Amino acid sequence: METHGVGTVGILANPMAGRDVRRLIGRALQQTPDMKRNQIQRAVVGAVAAGARRVLLMRDVFRAAESAIESLRLHADVALLDGPIETNAGDTRRNALALRDAGCGALIVLGGDGTNRQVALAWPDAPLIPLSTGTNNVFPEMLEATSAGAAAGLVAAGAVSIDEVSRRCKVVEVEYPNSETDLALVDVALLEGDHLRCWREITPAACWPSTRRSCATWCSPARSQPRWACHRSEACCNRWAATIRGGSPCAARRQTPAAGRSWCRSRRGSIAPPT
Repeated sequence: METHGVGTVGILANPMAGRDVRRLIGRALQQTPDMKRNQIQRAVVGAVAAGARRVLLMRDVFRAAESAIESLRLHADVALLDGPIETNAGDTRRNALALRDAGCGALIVLGGDGTNRQVALAWPDAPLIPLSTGTNNVFPEMLEATSAGAAAGLVAAGAVSIDEVSRRCKVVEVEYPNSETDLALVDVALLEGDHLRCWREITPAACWPSTRRSCATWCSPARSQPRWACHRSEACCNRWAATIRGGSPCAARRQTPAAGRSWCRSRRGSIAPPT
């Protein structure tokens, strides 16, 4: 039976998400492969129960996705994506593109801010449900996996219109002088005197003097609706140009689609100043 693009749900579970040393130091819960396996299994069951005819999953080094579906007996095509496992960010980008090409109508991502950023880089318009299982989890949501799967199944099957239940997410686009671009879902900061892979203590006294400029998609948690925040050491502005190491200029641009979300859809688009 041909099911390409018809009622297809994709599931990307980053096997390394939620296992950073910062969670250990902060005494936070560690996301084990077995915990991810359980969430994947519940998401698959929820998606099929809601009408998904096909579920495609990313392979991982811990076999969390494979073990989650090997004992399931469902009236749907549930399969693992083909391809190499390199256990790096390229796995997420590569599989996100494969799911897009397969006509995936809804995408469930198990990971944190970094995992979802990789998805947005590869597939800017992904119809995304991000489940919070990472080290930093500003962007993803704390959602029950079965409910998330059911929501994805309803959208993928066409029972619910994606435009009626989703809102565009804010992004920060970064442009470098060599024309290369980058994307952030949460914030961008220009640091002076910092070093790559520097895991120093995160305190205002330690960080703020070296933070020359920052731009964020999320502001005060007390606000009922998220707003843009832009900080400079001298003054705030709608668009800023910064100087990075070596004297190379860097421009960060902000875009402001509708605030809030029940679903998340990442995109690149026109740049507009905050209102």
